[in-house]
Amino acid sequence: MPSYSPNGARIALFRDDAIWLMDANGRNAAPMSSQWKNQASFNPRWSPDGSLIMFTTYSPSPGRNLFGGAALNIHTVEQSYGTLSTIPGNVLGTENAPSWLPSGDALLVNRYPVA
Repeated sequence: MPSYSPNGARIALFRDDAIWLMDANGRNAAPMSSQWKNQASFNPRWSPDGSLIMFTTYSPSPGRNLFGGAALNIHTVEQSYGTLSTIPGNVLGTENAPSWLPSGDALLVNRYPVA
């Protein structure tokens, strides 16, 4: 699930229960922040301008979506300030990740109600 930054200089990936960033050549790998450690973060995706990374985590509620899969929450984190935001709604699973619109001002999300 790695994702190149829009300028191709960095890669965001899931490793050791955290989102990690590294240079495109594989050097200087480090977790984004211990704040998300052990939250099983998935599908990091850069915004088109590179200022945000969207990712999903397992929902803290024990709910399941209507298809029986674990509910995943959607988050964004600002690269410059580390500000974390949670987007309302859930997605079905890691294979159904939200995507940035080319404008970068919204996410395309397939939401599923939690049963």
